[in-house]
Amino acid sequence: MAKKHNIFTPLLLQVDNPSDVFDKHRLELSKSAVEAVSYCVNNKLTNIVFVEIETIPSLSTLQLRVDQQSFLDVLDKNLETLEKFEEYELCAEILRLKEKITKDLAKKTRIRRKNRSIDDLINVIKDL
Repeated sequence: MAKKHNIFTPLLLQVDNPSDVFDKHRLELSKSAVEAVSYCVNNKLTNIVFVEIETIPSLSTLQLRVDQQSFLDVLDKNLETLEKFEEYELCAEILRLKEKITKDLAKKTRIRRKNRSIDDLINVIKDL
């Protein structure tokens, strides 16, 4: 039987003033960002929207997204926030995710080097 993946649902915030959303909703934003990175890593996705901010008067929507290139940075920045709010289980999850991402990057680097070495060997053989 195929493994079922949970569907990630972005955090939805309705605000009057989007400029103060980072101050008033810091904990929710941090949790959602970490959960989004976790979802991407576990489901091999490169990016995902983790929050949608709707402004009440204008009914416009702003989406915030995490991308694979920023996963480690997002985790590092949100670790500090989650420590301040004493969200230690999420802090532990961040450390596990960082380790997994780092291992995956090292594996990809080894594969790239191996492929480059094979290409170099083929070129040397062609030149003979």
